[in-house]
Amino acid sequence: LAVTISLAFSTQKMLADQNLIRVLAACETMGNATNICSDKTGTLTENRMTVVKGWFAGEQQGGHTEEGIATPPSQPPATLNTKARTVLLEGIACCSTARVIPATPGPEVVVDGVKLPQDLRPTVIGNKTEAALLLLAQSEWGNQDDTEARRSEAQFGKISRLFPFSSARKRMSVLVNKSSDNGNGAASWTLYHKGAAEALLE
Repeated sequence: LAVTISLAFSTQKMLADQNLIRVLAACETMGNATNICSDKTGTLTENRMTVVKGWFAGEQQGGHTEEGIATPPSQPPATLNTKARTVLLEGIACCSTARVIPATPGPEVVVDGVKLPQDLRPTVIGNKTEAALLLLAQSEWGNQDDTEARRSEAQFGKISRLFPFSSARKRMSVLVNKSSDNGNGAASWTLYHKGAAEALLE
């Protein structure tokens, strides 16, 4: 009992240092560590993703310079006509459960007379890969597309249907209803997929 109490006390002390311990016995080992080296994504990175390179309408865009600097796609390819671009942007907006919240400037923070820079990047909620695609659509490449409006038009839960990603299917699918697209009032459906390339191309 004394060992358990001391380990529990150590866990609370380490929690105050922002070191979360899930197994009591681990706090003895973690307490003796002086350096922690990790390569897990989100630990050393900012837990953000960006589309750097893509293949659109048979044309590769973006990539890296010879110095290794990322050059994300900036404009849609000339071979991508208006209808194909609309389908692509609708697929990005609807085949996603992530949300991108625009940044709002907060109060200025001054430390020792130095004004600290504010992070004016949008806040990402949900899957980081999906959020990277949403940010691409909302950039100059997608002509600042309103992804939230496209998602609202789909009326998920009322008309359109969403099939979440599963490891068995290796993809996520959405069935979007566009009742006014064909001009005669009849329902028109579009099925979008997003997932592993081997599952989508088989």
